Amino acid sequence: MQHKSIELASDFKLKVVGMYEEGVSCTDIEKKYNLDSSILNQWINKYKTTGSFNHADTEMILGETFKEYQALCLLTYDEAVEFLLEKYGPALDDYYREKSYYRYMNNEIKTITKGKFSRTNEGLYCHHIDENKIKNISDKEFIKHFGIPYAYQKKDRLVYCDLIEHCILHGLIAKESDNEFGLEGLEVYLIPIVEEWYINEYIPEHDWMKNCYNKAFLTPENAESILVDILNLINVDYLERIKQEQILFENRLKEYEKGVKENLLASLKTFENLNEKSDRKSIVCAMRNLQHGYTCYENFNKNPNELPNFSQSYRVFEDYKIINSRMIQFSKEQILQDALELIDRINSKEIDLKE
Repeated sequence: MQHKSIELASDFKLKVVGMYEEGVSCTDIEKKYNLDSSILNQWINKYKTTGSFNHADTEMILGETFKEYQALCLLTYDEAVEFLLEKYGPALDDYYREKSYYRYMNNEIKTITKGKFSRTNEGLYCHHIDENKIKNISDKEFIKHFGIPYAYQKKDRLVYCDLIEHCILHGLIAKESDNEFGLEGLEVYLIPIVEEWYINEYIPEHDWMKNCYNKAFLTPENAESILVDILNLINVDYLERIKQEQILFENRLKEYEKGVKENLLASLKTFENLNEKSDRKSIVCAMRNLQHGYTCYENFNKNPNELPNFSQSYRVFEDYKIINSRMIQFSKEQILQDALELIDRINSKEIDLKE
């Protein structure tokens, strides 16, 4: 079985060689994609010789990248930072503009102007070196609340890394600080991206994300393995963590299904006491709740293994004026008739609303 990441690796090399054959200089290609000249020459010669890239060759390259990640996990945090500074070079600019930073701290402006430090066009993230001392250094709300000094935003306190290297840096920080720093960013932000891109094999849509995807691509097996290594740094069993997350997800799914059923059942019972003599407000609100409850139930059953957007869940409340504005052209008798037809449709499906 060929994985998307392997296929993408071959496609990427073909793209790079194609640029060379179209007249783009090796220097420009190396700069654009942060490629070593020896690797680019190897790809060009390989294509000239064979006319293609075989998957075995691609797997070998992916394997070498994986081994480098494994070795990085064995370093101290300071050693890892030093290695990455040597690998990618110093930061191009400060994270924030100094004048803007102080104006924001003095409540003169509402946001802070960023410097031109980004290298996402090369697939690289920018990491604050001092994240082993202070949380959320780049978050403007934290900056103001905790009075974070500007010195932490200077370019000499920044280091570039790819997605997996970023995970490793946070893992090393968490290890050396007994989880006081680094862990939240690792678990909440970084690991979910690795799982989505490389284990679930979802290729992102935005160009800058594709660059980051390409830069650090791994097979699902290697991605899972490196996450095991990273979480081992803080004595967390990754596979057990996945198991517990699945149990939690299934429990949430059951709770949501229960709520959807209860909501639909309640909206059906409302009509037991309504008729043409009932006031418009009662009929309109009951119809809205019935439609919403039925829609939630139908959407849930179309995707029974996915939790819906909770902002669109069965708990949504709307004021009567808003509801009535959508039904203003219909008489209460017509709304009641439509509701009865919807109830018949629900009953005809023999929906099991019991536990």
